Amino acid sequence: MHSIDDSSPLQEYLGKSAIERQWHLLITFTGYHESLANQVYARHVYLPKDVR
Repeated sequence: MHSIDDSSPLQEYLGKSAIERQWHLLITFTGYHESLANQVYARHVYLPKDVR
């Protein structure tokens, strides 16, 4: 988790007009699954309404 306070780089995007702004937060993870001996990937998109 990331705490959103005055020093957070995300603070400028979460003001009163955050819903009006067109942005999304895209999180990607890459890892290695030893049992499968393969790369694994995960991706999730957060919209302004998903961030508190």
